[in-house]
Amino acid sequence: MKIKAITISTTNGGIGWNDKLPWFSISIVDKNFNESAKDNVVLIGRSAFENHTNLRGLVNYVYTTKDDIQETDTIKRASGSAQDIIERIKSENPDKDIIIAGGETVYRTFYDLIDEWKVTIIDEFVPYNKDINLTNIQYIWNNKVLLNSGIDNNLQFRTYLYSKKNA
Repeated sequence: MKIKAITISTTNGGIGWNDKLPWFSISIVDKNFNESAKDNVVLIGRSAFENHTNLRGLVNYVYTTKDDIQETDTIKRASGSAQDIIERIKSENPDKDIIIAGGETVYRTFYDLIDEWKVTIIDEFVPYNKDINLTNIQYIWNNKVLLNSGIDNNLQFRTYLYSKKNA
């Protein structure tokens, strides 16, 4: 079992604008996310969960301090320390990877526990109010691999996979 993160970022580090992902309409991003999340468990923050309609049907753990997440067979509320949450998810889903899908608070909380990080960079310099400093990834992770690149919906993108040295 691995802990994997998926991030979509602009060139200036933005991952969200007003609790929305304005670049999520890029089909390659959606495809990368669906391929990674399929048959695994998604750990996601509350705002990101509410904005990702494609998560329905997947097993989701929603990281939140609020009690108003209605739990079902596929939606679980996750709160507490990062280590406790990971241990709970592992015990309840021993044969699945954990996909950390944002947002900002979730990335920061689970940063040190991530084994692999898939980063799609959209070549746009846009305003943002949610960000994560991705520059440290190159110092913590090695084996940077360019997975794909191109133009989708008139936006140029590059997707990299970073793996920790000991993962």
